[in-house]
Amino acid sequence: MFRSDIYNDKAPLAGTLNAHYSKFHHAAFPGFVTESFFPELKLDVDQLLTHARRRDFLMECMDNSPRRMNVVNGNTIETRSRFIPGIYNDPAILDFLSNVVGERVLPLVDDIDRYVINQLGKSSDTFGAHYDDYPLSFVIILESPGPEGGGYAEMVPNATALSDLERDPIRLPLKAGDAYILKADTTAHRVAPLKIDATRTAINLAYTTPGYVPRLTESAAKLYAEEA
Repeated sequence: MFRSDIYNDKAPLAGTLNAHYSKFHHAAFPGFVTESFFPELKLDVDQLLTHARRRDFLMECMDNSPRRMNVVNGNTIETRSRFIPGIYNDPAILDFLSNVVGERVLPLVDDIDRYVINQLGKSSDTFGAHYDDYPLSFVIILESPGPEGGGYAEMVPNATALSDLERDPIRLPLKAGDAYILKADTTAHRVAPLKIDATRTAINLAYTTPGYVPRLTESAAKLYAEEA
């Protein structure tokens, strides 16, 4: 399912990833999904996307940043996905992520955005600037247009405002099968607009940590609501 030979809590790489995360509040995992499992996961996601809802609006509670994307929410994934709930609760993945971030990573119970699929599909599609309600976002990339096409993650750790993203953000261009973890509650972040008609598809998994008090903004409920 994932490259447990490389990405585990006892591998030599674990200490390096923890150090990077501690300094920059994110860590990337190239080739996280195994080549043998990727086609099965992609098929699962493609089938789930037949139930996607289109979003095209400005998120008022996040400085009116745009949402132009297709989404599949956690309730749909819970009832229809073959693999995503299992990935979300996989003890080996949770142990690995806990080692990277330096504290225990805990799944959410029934939040509508505990696991979601976000897809950009045409020029100017974007997941605009925001913070998350929960502290950790683990993202698995299924499709990417490449850095020249846009659709890459941009972030500013310990941001004072979402507008910090306009000044030299960290860019994280990744390809299909890669993944990353992000400290999403204090890092201003977004998925940059697509520069061309192309596809950027990702599974986003939200986690918490012991004793964390969530923000509970209206952002997730509005973006992933059941109604169109």
